Amino acid sequence: MTEEQQKFIDYINNKITPFVLKKSAVNKLFLLLEKYSLKLLYECAEISFAKYLEYDKNDVPTQESASLAIDKIGGIAYNRSLSPIDQEIIYLCNKGKNRYSYWNDDTAKCLLNNYVEQLLYHLTEEQVLDDLKIEVSGLFTKKKNWSEWRSQIEWWTEDIINWKDKNEAIITQESILPNIIFKDAPHNIILLKNQINSSYENKLYDCTAITMCRLVEILLIYAYSKNGQENRIKKNNHFFSLSEIVYDLKENNFLSLSPNLAEDLLLIENLKELSTKRIFLNFTKTDIDTIKTNFRVLVEELLYKAKMR
Repeated sequence: MTEEQQKFIDYINNKITPFVLKKSAVNKLFLLLEKYSLKLLYECAEISFAKYLEYDKNDVPTQESASLAIDKIGGIAYNRSLSPIDQEIIYLCNKGKNRYSYWNDDTAKCLLNNYVEQLLYHLTEEQVLDDLKIEVSGLFTKKKNWSEWRSQIEWWTEDIINWKDKNEAIITQESILPNIIFKDAPHNIILLKNQINSSYENKLYDCTAITMCRLVEILLIYAYSKNGQENRIKKNNHFFSLSEIVYDLKENNFLSLSPNLAEDLLLIENLKELSTKRIFLNFTKTDIDTIKTNFRVLVEELLYKAKMR
């Protein structure tokens, strides 16, 4: 036993005083010491003791909780040694167990791994992680049960398999948004960009307006998430609407948008309001032309704020 290993064992014993590690428990810890770094094991032990260790009325650890906390160190170390994507899959599965009355953990992990595998053909690992945290996590507020959740993941996976064909089908002339500013964007953002250009070029101006609003809304969610502020625009794990996000930015502007762009954001919010509440309104080419330059500048800055440029 090295001096550092002995210090770790002493650290555990100090945590569970007046109890002392049995030989079998020490042997299990040695196996962990061979597999993981000391730094990681100290972190995992702290997490385990904080979560599982309980005390009696004399502020002494209970033997049962001490044994449980020690047993959990290995599992915590395993999870924390996984890739960020694998850790997120475990988190999503735990969320599903808590959300739905029925949850098949093995099937869910298989579905999510297949989903991630297909995404990785098109996106970076960081972009896939963002997708899991935003899109997949958001399903738990939109789908009522396991069956609906499972069907959506299966449909998304099949949809991703066909992305190449979809890209080839959407041919645009970059009439509103240029391709160059989207070269580092995830695939779902690129698809929206293509749909905006294509609908405008094919004189589908209502489609253009609605998709423009959708792109801004999603970029704002990504920007909040990338800056560690997504909880500002979530309630009960459900993201706010575009108007609510714009209101938060008006009050705080933590994204530090340029003054003119803050005004452009209000234009897009108004566009969303018109598209959903004016039932007799149909957008025209002039409506889109009036705002398309401002929209393009706004989108480019939001791409930067969302760390996609």
